Amino acid sequence: MKNLTTLLFLLLVFPILGQTISPSFSQDAKLLTIGDSKRGYEAPTANVLLRVKLETKKNIVLFPEFEYADLKEAYYRYSLNGGYKFGYKKISATPYIGYGFIEHNGGSRGFSGGLDFSYNISNRFTATITNQATERTDLKGDIIKYSIFVGVEYKIHLK
Repeated sequence: MKNLTTLLFLLLVFPILGQTISPSFSQDAKLLTIGDSKRGYEAPTANVLLRVKLETKKNIVLFPEFEYADLKEAYYRYSLNGGYKFGYKKISATPYIGYGFIEHNGGSRGFSGGLDFSYNISNRFTATITNQATERTDLKGDIIKYSIFVGVEYKIHLK
């Protein structure tokens, strides 16, 4: 409940400070196209990333994030992330870091970080590639997992 309250607070307060709100939908490219034979997942396997990006006039980006993967035991990750957007014409790159909660094999917490690349298709739609490293404290052994997501973002301009 505490996480939901924080998220609602950000979504209500941010329009006062922000320039754009951008909901986005992305899918893990590997699980979509070739699967993961090492772990027994055939393509296509759903691993979706849902975000609501909040961007200020100073290119500071904050976003709550939800990830769901259709694994043998369902995987859910909830996180809050922040970064800075660098842009040139229609192309931008946003390095970010975050912290979140994972529901898989019990519950755990962990950091994540990544680099988003974006291409503005129009004033409203953006194609995205997300390179993400996540601390998977729910797993034994390898605890840093790397994923590449492809997706689309819809920009809502506030001012």
